[in-house]
Amino acid sequence: MITETTQSLQAGFSVTAGSKSEQDSQSIIMNLRLDSTTDMSPDYLARANILIDPLGRVRAGKNSARLSSTGDRVRFHKLRAWADCIVVGGETLRSEPYDKSALPVIVFSRSKRVISDWQVEFLEISKKYGSKILIEAGPDLLIQLIDASVIEQIHLTRTNRQSDDIESPVFDLSQIKDWKVISVENDEENVFEVYRRD
Repeated sequence: MITETTQSLQAGFSVTAGSKSEQDSQSIIMNLRLDSTTDMSPDYLARANILIDPLGRVRAGKNSARLSSTGDRVRFHKLRAWADCIVVGGETLRSEPYDKSALPVIVFSRSKRVISDWQVEFLEISKKYGSKILIEAGPDLLIQLIDASVIEQIHLTRTNRQSDDIESPVFDLSQIKDWKVISVENDEENVFEVYRRD
């Protein structure tokens, strides 16, 4: 079982370690070397997955379960199968069932240290956990990562189910207005779009 990790004030994130062999999870804190001489070649692929209702809300009550359909879950599991590890924010960790994940879950929490270089953070993650990084963060962290240009693709599900949670975080699609849509599929409840950063 995953125990929620403590916040790392030095590194800005913590890791709940799992494995593809479904070993017992344990919580660890990563202390990153923020070395300005680090090779910044793009040796990782980061893709984000997000589900929104018609108003951009990402949650219906405690989590996103009531917004998700069978078609959305199929795509969700395909992305999980592609990934080496998962990046989430602290709120997402608390609201979604990451104790069932067989992948390492890297948790970025609010910290006294402002993360000044997300490229370095993701490079270090890729060295330790693998080059294919799946982001399942809420809008706040996702927007930071979009602005930092670390995400290659965004897999967006637009459901026609509507959340009645007025306190839900909202993802503003204007954040990706300059991205290229490379795939669109539909089913009876959803539009599935894949965006690529140009």
